[in-house]
Amino acid sequence: MLSEEEQQQCKQKKVKMVVHSSGALLHSLSSDGTNFETSPEELKELLSDRYYGSQIPSRHYDEIFQSLYLADMKTARNVLTLEKLGITHVLNCAYSPTPFTHNGETSETYYRERNFPCEFIGIPALDLPSYKISQWFEESSQFIHDALKAKGKVLVHCQVGVSRSATLVIAYLMIKHGIVAVDAVQLVGARRAIFPNDGFLKQICELDYRLRHPRNALLRSLSVISRHTLLKIFRKSKRSIRNTSNPSSDNGSASTSHSNPVFAVPQR
Repeated sequence: MLSEEEQQQCKQKKVKMVVHSSGALLHSLSSDGTNFETSPEELKELLSDRYYGSQIPSRHYDEIFQSLYLADMKTARNVLTLEKLGITHVLNCAYSPTPFTHNGETSETYYRERNFPCEFIGIPALDLPSYKISQWFEESSQFIHDALKAKGKVLVHCQVGVSRSATLVIAYLMIKHGIVAVDAVQLVGARRAIFPNDGFLKQICELDYRLRHPRNALLRSLSVISRHTLLKIFRKSKRSIRNTSNPSSDNGSASTSHSNPVFAVPQR
């Protein structure tokens, strides 16, 4: 759990973010999607300063907070260790079941054959900057949340326990506990040496922005569709409402508004 000093620091940071959020919101809207209040470089610097370039954790597993463990594949395959820790749920973030890797993978079959009862979920994430690990943020966060709510103990792992699994644990803290990216990275990094790749750090920053500004994040996603398409939809809707209100009016006499109709409330 967070200490009183860490909690106070988090509160102070959140207050500062609220104060400058309006300006940052406008800046983010005009950006290309890469400029956020928290940058991947900032997160990377936090981790680099803590571990001085070392990318090997000193332990095979670490308890991030009560009942949530971040680990490597070796720990996940050691049923005796899992029994000792009291693990009830396993999340494998490096899941790639094939006939050739069956013996080295953790899976439902792996644990069933060893008479180890647990809830299992496998995510086939690749530790590549180009991989969209954010597609698993919601599902993995819900899995961890439900397990802890049921008084279970969760082991989240990948191959080394520093990138894929660490990213999903950070996302869980942000989504389910409302912790901002910087604080979530610091919290996990304080308990285990983690090194999410640059692409994952960027996706953490995108999640951070989306959680802070849900309405503006919606505008971002809508802009991918096409502003031209949206304009056509809203203009058509506006004309339909006007024609319904004035069925006898001449269509040619309708004035054309030069204001941006996107998300504007139609005149009645």
